[in-house]
Amino acid sequence: MDLWTYRTNKKVVYRNHRIALIYYLLLFFVTFFFVAYQLAYKNKYLAIEDVRVYSNVQAAHPTRKDGLGQALCDTFQNDCHSNFSVFQDLPYCNKPGAPRCHLFDATSATTLGEEGMLLRTWGETVHQEMTCTDYTAVCNDIYTNSNETDVYFIADIERFWIWAGHNLFENSYGAEGSAFGTEGFVDWGHGDELIQPCSELKSEKAREAVGVCKDELGVYLLVGKVLDSVGAGLDKKSEGDAKGDDATNREKGLLLVLEIKYSNTVNLNLFLGDNVVRYRISMFKTEVEKYQ
Repeated sequence: MDLWTYRTNKKVVYRNHRIALIYYLLLFFVTFFFVAYQLAYKNKYLAIEDVRVYSNVQAAHPTRKDGLGQALCDTFQNDCHSNFSVFQDLPYCNKPGAPRCHLFDATSATTLGEEGMLLRTWGETVHQEMTCTDYTAVCNDIYTNSNETDVYFIADIERFWIWAGHNLFENSYGAEGSAFGTEGFVDWGHGDELIQPCSELKSEKAREAVGVCKDELGVYLLVGKVLDSVGAGLDKKSEGDAKGDDATNREKGLLLVLEIKYSNTVNLNLFLGDNVVRYRISMFKTEVEKYQ
């Protein structure tokens, strides 16, 4: 190495409009992605804390109280009555060769579990005969199954309601939220819709048209509208062949995921944010083996 030298950088300017265009386009996209999209729109400059949300889900069948249909009243009260559709108005109950329809209330049609709720759309009754009548002898089988079975549809499931009670709690920022007291929105697949109090929807048609409302107990979502929003009507052909190529969602069933997210930020929060806690409900269908 020669100590008696002086080093400097040499700058070469290469004039080519194609290379220059590519350079400035790359510079623009990098700047747009990190500054405009990630920082400004997605709020990546903010510290995010996961919060705990208590939630509970149940079902409610169609009811009537004081002349108001879809009253969402307490069925254990004597002035709260069932309000099911007439079978003649339900095409799947009158289809030749189709299973018969039975009426079930919300308690009989649902099974609650740790990870959600099973809302039945069809069922099967197996007929049994008692074979143990002589209790002085050894009884091998109390009952034996006969060859007779009764497959049936549970009617009016689309007019059932999904009740979702939820509350926000346990976070270091002291934020509070609840299904009724906090402003909430539902995504039907075409934009967010404000969830109104049930008391403001005075008629049965209004409640079924809106498909969602809330009261002190939680948020109510109409099953039929939830299914339509994810493109999974019960009379549509099922996306599987467990019961044959012509099986419908009513026969095979499907898995829906209801997602409730609390947040005190909005997109472009730097310019539009007000630090108010809101929640958003979205739903989607998924394959059973993919759900965890």
